[in-house]
Amino acid sequence: MPVNVVLSDTARAIARFEAAETAKTYARNSRATATRRAYESDFRDFESYCTRNGLAVLPAVPQTVALYLAEIASRRKVSTVRRRVVAIAQHHTLHGHAAPTADPIVREILKGIQRTHGIAPHKKTALTAELLKDVLHRLGDSLRDRRDRALLLLTFAGGFRRSEVAGLEVADVRFEQRGAVVTLRRSKTDQVGAGREVAIPLLRTQALCPVHALRAWIEAAGIVDGPLFRTFSMRGELRENRIDGRDVARLVQRLTGQARLEGDFAAHSLRAGFVTSGAERGIAEASLQNVTGHRSATILRGYVRRATLFDDAPLPRIMGDE
Repeated sequence: MPVNVVLSDTARAIARFEAAETAKTYARNSRATATRRAYESDFRDFESYCTRNGLAVLPAVPQTVALYLAEIASRRKVSTVRRRVVAIAQHHTLHGHAAPTADPIVREILKGIQRTHGIAPHKKTALTAELLKDVLHRLGDSLRDRRDRALLLLTFAGGFRRSEVAGLEVADVRFEQRGAVVTLRRSKTDQVGAGREVAIPLLRTQALCPVHALRAWIEAAGIVDGPLFRTFSMRGELRENRIDGRDVARLVQRLTGQARLEGDFAAHSLRAGFVTSGAERGIAEASLQNVTGHRSATILRGYVRRATLFDDAPLPRIMGDE
C-alpha cells in the first residue's frame, strides 16, 4: 500500500478520534460544573460497589444497578439515589452504551425505594432578614469580615444561588446612582449563557446595604478585575483564587453557628431567606421571581406557602379565640 494512502488513513483515524473526544467534551460541558462533579462522584461510588462485588462496571447489567440501589437505599436520601441513577445512565450513554437504568427492573426498584422512604425534599432553614441581621452584627472590620459581609448581603439581596455568586467577576458589577447592577453570565437555569441583570438597590441603613458592603470590600481588597469573591490563606492572607460554592455553604454554616441560630443552614438559606422574607411582607411573587430568576413559579410558591402557613388560619375563629 502506498505510503501516502497509509498516512491518509492514519490522518482520518486521528481526526475521527479527535472529533469523538471533542464531542465528549461538549457533552460533559452540557452540565454545570457542580452538577458534573456530583455525577462523577456518584459514578465513582457505583464503580467502587461493582469492584468490591466483582461485577462489570461498563457496561453494567440492569440487575447490578438494581442491587446497588437496594444496597444504598437505607443510608442515602431518595434524591441522592435518583441522582445516582442519572449518573449511571449518563456515564453509559457518554461511552456509547445503552443505559441499564432504562430497564423495568431498575425502574421498579427505584419506585419501591421512593414509596418506602418518601420523596419529600429536605429543605434548608431560611436565613430570613431578621436572622441575617443577627449574623451581620457579629462581623467586624477586618478584610475577611468585609468580604463575608458583602458576600452574605449580596447573595441575599439578589436571591443568588451559591454557584452564581461564586462565579462573579469584578466586571460583572456595575455601580449606578440608585445601586448596583449585577450581571449573571451563566446560572443553573441558563446553561447556554444568555445572561441576565439583577438590580441591587441602595439602602438607607448602611450596615444592611449590600451596595455599600460591596464597595467597601472591593476597595479594601484593592481588586480591579478577576474573581469578585476570593479565598484567604490559613494565615489570613487574601489570595487570587475564587471562592467555590462549597465555601459559601461553609461560611453560612460557620457564621450561623457562631450566632447560635437553630436550624439546618447552608448557602441556599440566603436565597430561601430572601423569598421567605419577601412573602412575609406581602411582596408580589412576580417581583420576587424577577430578582431570583426562578423559572418555575411553583418552586417559588413553595417558599411563599411556608412563610404564610399561619396566615388566615381558621382554627382561632373556629374556637372563638380571635
